[in-house]
Amino acid sequence: MRGARVPHHGVSHQPRTLSVSPPSAAGSAHASVHCPLLHHSRNAFTTSPSAGMEAAAAASDETLAAVFAQLKPHTTALLDVLRSRGPASNSAASSSLRAMAALLRSAPAPALQLCFEYTVFPLLMLLDAAVLCRKEGKAAGQGVGESDITDAIAEGGLACLEILLSKCRLTSVNQMATLLKKLTPGAMFSPTEASEEFRLGIIRCFRAMILQLQSCSDKSCSCKQATVLLTTPTIISSEVCSVVHQKHSAKPDECLLAFLQSQNASAAVGHWLSLLLQSSELEASRGHRGSGGLRKESLLALRILIAKVGSADALAFFLPGIVSRLGKLLYTSKTMISGAAGVL
Repeated sequence: MRGARVPHHGVSHQPRTLSVSPPSAAGSAHASVHCPLLHHSRNAFTTSPSAGMEAAAAASDETLAAVFAQLKPHTTALLDVLRSRGPASNSAASSSLRAMAALLRSAPAPALQLCFEYTVFPLLMLLDAAVLCRKEGKAAGQGVGESDITDAIAEGGLACLEILLSKCRLTSVNQMATLLKKLTPGAMFSPTEASEEFRLGIIRCFRAMILQLQSCSDKSCSCKQATVLLTTPTIISSEVCSVVHQKHSAKPDECLLAFLQSQNASAAVGHWLSLLLQSSELEASRGHRGSGGLRKESLLALRILIAKVGSADALAFFLPGIVSRLGKLLYTSKTMISGAAGVL
């Protein structure tokens, strides 16, 4: 497969920052791969170092081809439901999303990293459609769950996106900006516009994306000046990472953590700090009807965002407002101590 390219989904309009071209790898064509994820045998490393490296590289390519072959029908099904929007396609998409989530959980993280743009593209298109349906439904007087993109499909897509973001790293500022732009409208929905699970999925996707931002290897980078708390994800184990050869590991083209701490990202950081606080405040003010789970996820994402920015200079403008609103939130929680909204 090295050097070969597989036709994309056939979508004519694609975001500039995301490519839908599948990865390339050495080995047989991916269309003929129908087997489960392939793992190299330990016997391959018992002959010689060079033979072991070749065997590991071959196993890496086979694993990548197998993962892509299993992802392809699910991404195609998502694009089909976006085109048809019918009951039959909705049922098929819901089933496909459940299978896709299971595949993303079990697939090796390095292989998913090379399939990231191919996989995230239809998921972001689904998110766009779900957000648009709920905005139009609110304007037309529809209730929650009456959109063309049903709650089950929208929530299933967010579940897949969360898994993908928890196992893959972003490699450019454009990718991060695109994801923030896609997630922001969903985080602004009220309980009358979107289901609790949908709003919860948006917060979890944001948290997974921010949690993966790590310091770069450049010792002179500004990301080293921040005081970062213990927020390193433990989802990707060394055992999983060893399945795919080291050549398939991804390194960001630029330090995303340094960008998050920069003046250029301050508006986006401030907006998300406000959105997360607003989400917690809203659920607290709803009393018994509020969601303790949504409040908890919002506050956890708030903590991680503050920890990742980590710089006193970058947070100086926002800290007075954060402290003030957290104080009001705790006071509201005290008055609503009974019921779901009173659970911290």
